[in-house]
Amino acid sequence: MPVERRGHVLVGRDAIMAALHAPRPEGPLRASDCRTLALLDDRWLISSPNMSFIPEIPIYKEGEVFGLCADAMLNVFELWKWPQFYDQSLPHAMSAPGNPDLIGNLTHLSFPMEDDMHVLPVFTDSRAPWWHFNSNDFHVDLEIPGAQVGWLSAPVVIRLHEAVIEATLCVRSTLDGDGKITADSARFIWRLVQRLRSAVVRLEEIPMSTFEVAEWFREVQRLLLEVRAWIIHMIVVHPRLANPAFDNSSHVLPLRGVLTGHLSLAENLFRCGIPVWWVRPAHTLTTATVIMRVVNMIPASIHFNPKTLMKHGKYTHVAPRWLHTSTFDNLSESIVQQLHHFSLTNRPTLRKLAPVWQETSQRSNDDGVTGQADDSPALAVGYPNVDDINHGGAAEDWEVEVEVAGVNIPCKSPVPEGS
Repeated sequence: MPVERRGHVLVGRDAIMAALHAPRPEGPLRASDCRTLALLDDRWLISSPNMSFIPEIPIYKEGEVFGLCADAMLNVFELWKWPQFYDQSLPHAMSAPGNPDLIGNLTHLSFPMEDDMHVLPVFTDSRAPWWHFNSNDFHVDLEIPGAQVGWLSAPVVIRLHEAVIEATLCVRSTLDGDGKITADSARFIWRLVQRLRSAVVRLEEIPMSTFEVAEWFREVQRLLLEVRAWIIHMIVVHPRLANPAFDNSSHVLPLRGVLTGHLSLAENLFRCGIPVWWVRPAHTLTTATVIMRVVNMIPASIHFNPKTLMKHGKYTHVAPRWLHTSTFDNLSESIVQQLHHFSLTNRPTLRKLAPVWQETSQRSNDDGVTGQADDSPALAVGYPNVDDINHGGAAEDWEVEVEVAGVNIPCKSPVPEGS
């Protein structure tokens, strides 16, 4: 039965606010219900059945110029540090650790999100992908007169090295412990580990300006988050998605999660305890929809610095502007091929040109829900043939050798679910 036929459509903000105080029906929430709800405009809303906040959603605005910001990051378009729309080519992206400024922000949450069931791998330095280095962490090379060129300090590099070693060993442990991981998936992750290791070596060995150092530092953090996301996905999330009978919607994992315009995708992620936000047509909100809170979206500036001027001590530099609006073709499609050569390690960092929910807004089917049935993207659990992906010169020897004396356990293993 179409969603809008399960009650009267709520038209306008006043009707929505009145429904907020209506008696709540008994029983568990559905994926179409609203633990939180935010209004985008007169036609579109965004809701979540399992999250207490709504993040700013990444929408390409006509005339916008893409590029880095003052913190050498991509603001709301940071693929691994901010909730993004589901992308089949990177199924593990949803499993990246959640941004601490979102899941741990007590201004917007009654209590921080935690892995209260202890099912996720525990990484020794959970803050490694999130912290910001400062001018005290940069050492100028005095042998190059008149230039602000140098390296990150030894403690910073050591911290990154330790996180990379742990991630590498955890990848090996994951592959050794799961005989169902395909050869393509194994090659994919070893290539990713190789890029991560190469990026850290570059930071350690090649003198650069503070601005270049900042860009490579952020690239290391992105790659580290992606490796951790793959580990979490293979150990925890993938088995849940692959088991249609699994249902643990009451325990939400503190992960990056997914934005989607497809209710069927939201239903799958909701039952698996993955943070999910449904961008929905206004007509899908009815008197039968549970609405617990109406909130404003949390701006990306809670974590990112959206300014374009990079300031390092007495030195300033306009952040690199990569793409002008004329570069885009104005289609709602993946822009991997348009952007892959702009990432420092030859990997895409932006995903969508326009809101994906608009892609199928003219093709709503009998369910009355955008993107149902054949329009809904399948939940990918494998990886495309790695030979079809531009890897930026990755090594052909997939398994990375790591020589670390006395290191046996890469990360603390989670408690097996159901034990």
